[in-house]
Amino acid sequence: MRTLLTLSLTALLGLGSVLAQPANKLLVLGLGQKSSVLLRLPILPAGLPDAGYVVKRSGAGGTQTFTVKPLNKLEAVGKYKLDPDDYDLTVGALAALNDDKLSADERGFLLLNLLSTVSNPNLARALGLIFEDSNLAAGSYSYSVTAGTQNLGTVTAQVGKDVPLSAPNALKVSPATRQAALTWPRGDDLVVSYRVQRALGSGDFANLTESPQLSNRGEAPKFGDTKLDSKQSYRYRVTALDVFGRESAPSNVVTLEARLAFPISVPLITTVKNNQNQVELGWDKVTDAGIKEITVLRGDRPGKLAPLTKLPPGATTYTDKSAPPASPRYYALQVSDGSRQSDPSPERVGRAYNETPPSAPKALKAEGSETAIALSWAANAEKDIDGYNVYRAEIGVSGNAPVVLLNGEPIKTPVFKDAIPQGIESQFKYTVKAVNTSGVEGEASSAVLAELTDKTPPQAPLLIHAQSAAGKVAIIFTLAPTPDLKEYEIYRAAQNETEPVKVATLPPDSLGYLDSKVRGGVQYSYAVVAVDLRGNRSNASNVLSAEPPTQKLSAPAGLRAVLGKDQVSLSWTDSQDALAYYVFRWEGQRRVQIAGPLIKPQYAEAARKGARYSVQAVDAAGTAGPMSAAVDAK
Repeated sequence: MRTLLTLSLTALLGLGSVLAQPANKLLVLGLGQKSSVLLRLPILPAGLPDAGYVVKRSGAGGTQTFTVKPLNKLEAVGKYKLDPDDYDLTVGALAALNDDKLSADERGFLLLNLLSTVSNPNLARALGLIFEDSNLAAGSYSYSVTAGTQNLGTVTAQVGKDVPLSAPNALKVSPATRQAALTWPRGDDLVVSYRVQRALGSGDFANLTESPQLSNRGEAPKFGDTKLDSKQSYRYRVTALDVFGRESAPSNVVTLEARLAFPISVPLITTVKNNQNQVELGWDKVTDAGIKEITVLRGDRPGKLAPLTKLPPGATTYTDKSAPPASPRYYALQVSDGSRQSDPSPERVGRAYNETPPSAPKALKAEGSETAIALSWAANAEKDIDGYNVYRAEIGVSGNAPVVLLNGEPIKTPVFKDAIPQGIESQFKYTVKAVNTSGVEGEASSAVLAELTDKTPPQAPLLIHAQSAAGKVAIIFTLAPTPDLKEYEIYRAAQNETEPVKVATLPPDSLGYLDSKVRGGVQYSYAVVAVDLRGNRSNASNVLSAEPPTQKLSAPAGLRAVLGKDQVSLSWTDSQDALAYYVFRWEGQRRVQIAGPLIKPQYAEAARKGARYSVQAVDAAGTAGPMSAAVDAK
C-alpha cells in the first residue's frame, strides 16, 4: 500500500514514476534523442525485479528485446565511479522493500534513502533504472516494459534530433547572514536536481556539493553557501539534471562580495574618561578598508541611543563637550560601509563633572506662620543645578548657635517649608546654597531672619486676693508659666463706674499690685490681663473687689499764702481722704467762703495785703473736716 511518506517523496521529486508505485500506476518514461532513446524505469513496490526488466522495442529495423539488470558492485564502481558505500546502501534499501513485514515508517525510511537513485544518474544507470538504446536510425520507436508477469507500460519516442535540457535562468545571489543565498526559477518538469558550482574570484568553477541538490516541485529552488571567506569574491552558476541523467548547460553567472554576508565589525569603546564638562571616548582603529564612517551614539538611558556625530574611519577618539555634568550618558559606536550599517557596539557609560561652585541663590525670602516658616528664592541660572541646601541657625541661643542643614537630598525647587513646633519664640536665620549635579555646593545666599507668627494668647491670670487698708488696696494674682510673657495690665473700676480703667502696667515677674490712689468708703473692682511678646492679650482674669475704710478728715496742713504784686497764691498739702476743698478769708472775726469746691490743693486771688486765709476739706460723703489754721498773706 502506498504510504504518506512515499507520496511526500514523490511529490518532492515531481515524478510519479521514480519511486515505488502501486502496480496499476507504474510509469515508464522515454526520451528520444538524435540516435538513441533513454528510458527511465520505475522502482517496484518490492524493489528491483529479480530477473530484471524486460524491454521490448518495435519500430524501424524490426523488434528487439533487452533484459536490464543492475551491475554488480565491482562493475558499478568501476564503470560509473560510484562510492561503494552509496551503492551498498541503495541496493540494501531496494532489497528491504521486498519485506512484507515492514511498517509504514520503515518503508518510508527506505524510500528516503532511495532518493539518491533519483538524483544521481550514474547510480540509476548502475542499478538499471536508466536504460539507453543507442545507434538507432531516425524514426518512431515503441517500448514496452515488463517485470516478471507485470506489464509496466509502453512508451513511444521519436529519434532524429537531440532536445537539450534547458539551462536554469535568472539565477540570483544575495547576502544573507554569513552565507550566499542563491535562488532561481524552476525549469522543466523532468528536472529532479541541480548542481551548484562556485568559482573563487576569476578562477575555475567547481561543484559545491558531492551530490546534486534535490528539487521540490512546490517551491522555487534555492541554496545557501555557508563556506565563505569574508575577504573573497565568489561567482556562482547552476546546472539542471533530469530523470534521464541529462545535465543542462550552466545558468547565468552571478557574483557576490562575501563581506556583504558578514556583519560589519564595529570597534569597541575601550576607554571612557570623565572630565570637567566633557567625556572622552577611545577605541581601536578600524582595520576594515570598506568602512566609510564611524557614528558615535549617545543616550540618557540604556538602549535609547541616537546619533551624536559622524567621524572619518580613521578616528580613534571623540570628546563629547555637550555632555550634561554628572548626568550619566550611554555611548556606543556604529560603522557603515556606504550601503550597510553595523549593529551598535556594547554600550559604555560616561559622566562628565563640573567642579565650579554654583553662584549664591538670590532674592531669599522668609515668611512665618503659626507652625512653619516658608522660604522662597530665585532659581539659579546654571543648567547643571541638581538642587539646593537650606541652612538654619537659631538666634538668641547662648554661645554660638549651631547651623543646621534642614534637608537630606538637595531640594529640586526654589521653595522650602521649615516646620517648627508651635510656641517656639526664637528667631531664626536662614541661608540657601545651590548644589550642581557633580555634588559641588556653592556660596551661601544672603541671610534672612524669620520667626513664627504667634496668634495664641496667654492664659488668663488668676486673681487670688484683694485686701484693702486705709488709703490703699493690695491685689495678688498668679499665671501658669508662660515663656513669652511680656507684661501684666491692671484694670480698676470704682464704685458706680461702668468701664474699667488701666491703672498700671507691671513686668512679667510681678505677683501683685498696691493701689494707693483710692479713697476710703469707695469700693474698687480689679482685673488683670496678661500680654505676650507678640502682643497677644489674654482674657481678663476673674474680678475681685475691696473697699478702703472711711477716715475722719483732718484739717489741711501746710497752708501758705504768698503775697505777690498782683495776687495772693494759696497752697496746702493734699489730704488722703479729701474729695474737695473750700477756701475762706477772714474779715475780722468772721470767715467768708471765697472758693470751692476745689479739686486741687491750690488757689489764687487778687492781691490783698494783710488778708488772712483758712482751708477746709470735704470727703466723698460731703462731710466737712476741721478748718485749717489761719495764715496771713505776706
